[in-house]
Amino acid sequence: MRKKLLGYNEVSFVLFHMPGDCRHCVLFRTNSRVSQNLDDEQKQTFRTGFLPTMPQKATIIITALLGVACVAMYFVMQQGGEQQLHTPHSKLHTFTVLHLDTSPKRELGALTPLGGNSFIAGNGRGELLVFSDLQPDVKPQIYSVSKYPIVAPVLVKDNVYFVGDTNGRFFAFDPATGEKWSYKTGNQITGSAMWCDGMVIVGSHDCSLYALDPETGELKYSVDCDGQINGSPLFLESQHALVFGSCDGLLRKIDVRTGEIIAEIDFEYYIPETPALFDSVIYLLTKDFNESPEDESSENQGVLAAVDADSFEVLWRIPAKDKYFSSPYATHEFLFLTTDFKGKITVHSRKDGQYLTTLDTEEKMTTLQAGDDSRVFAVSRTGKLYAWQRMNDHWNRTQLADLQTDCKRGCLLIGSKLIVADDNGGLFYYTLETRGEG
Repeated sequence: MRKKLLGYNEVSFVLFHMPGDCRHCVLFRTNSRVSQNLDDEQKQTFRTGFLPTMPQKATIIITALLGVACVAMYFVMQQGGEQQLHTPHSKLHTFTVLHLDTSPKRELGALTPLGGNSFIAGNGRGELLVFSDLQPDVKPQIYSVSKYPIVAPVLVKDNVYFVGDTNGRFFAFDPATGEKWSYKTGNQITGSAMWCDGMVIVGSHDCSLYALDPETGELKYSVDCDGQINGSPLFLESQHALVFGSCDGLLRKIDVRTGEIIAEIDFEYYIPETPALFDSVIYLLTKDFNESPEDESSENQGVLAAVDADSFEVLWRIPAKDKYFSSPYATHEFLFLTTDFKGKITVHSRKDGQYLTTLDTEEKMTTLQAGDDSRVFAVSRTGKLYAWQRMNDHWNRTQLADLQTDCKRGCLLIGSKLIVADDNGGLFYYTLETRGEG
């Protein structure tokens, strides 16, 4: 449900459940001045002092009661109250973060699971919000960390939060005592840090990768590139090696202890996001240097590629004609790719990258990053939450919910709950049917 304040004397859209089929509901808007809901004859009755007829009395009473109910509902939502929309075997829960405020500064950054139903996220106010559980009336713990927005995922280690902001400062924050230290890079940080061999490693848009002491913030070493680092590094623990891509088109493998480059592969085009690691294979998408972000018709010259993590040899690479700023999403059998402009989701074989099909949707989708070989989930840019169930070689689509809000981040699956953060600081979670139900 989209909860947006419509005006000084108006009540926001209100969700009412109708008897019978619980999947149907009525949305309407009301004004706090009861007289504005009446027809011209009824308004004339009030103005002239004539007594209304019995049907008119009933209309007035019902309208007044509905107005009072809507005002009460508004104040509940102002306090972050939760609404529920029931669907067969599943439930949609919505609540607002930091009250009903659609300021862009309330927008949540990347959601990071903490185990169980817990997760953490930054926001546009430079705060970290920790959700200990997804239950009605549970409020997040809020910690003020930076003066600038935090959009990057959060690394949590030994109850310390490591995260960078859009001003390029990287923080170690203890929720019990506050900031431990911070380190200033030359540009914004949008990727997650990685804990590797007793160090914290993070990339920056200033074209450098930094290895920092987790206790003091002391710089151990840095690796300079010729392009910005948007995503997060991958840690190959058995090799004491780190793999990361940058916008100079190079996929690098370094010794995590020294920062020395072990090997590199030139893919010629931008590596705009974090490569995916699955079963010791690295999957990545590249993007054309010269491609115009505004031109939807131009063809991308980048590739979809797979690299053996041990030998660091290219297993295969195929043209990626669509435009991508996201990472591939890997399951045992498939790779799911979400295009930038068209918002379509294509399915490829993980074995050789060959195109298999395109998921059925009439919406522009956010990046798919939840599911497995049998069922995947994604939310559209207009807030429609979908599931695709695999049936032989076909994927059957089901709309789970219409959140009626704008979204640009993909949904996150934690246990049996799909979590969606919208562009206005709102948070939604959808409880999936579990085995044995219904």
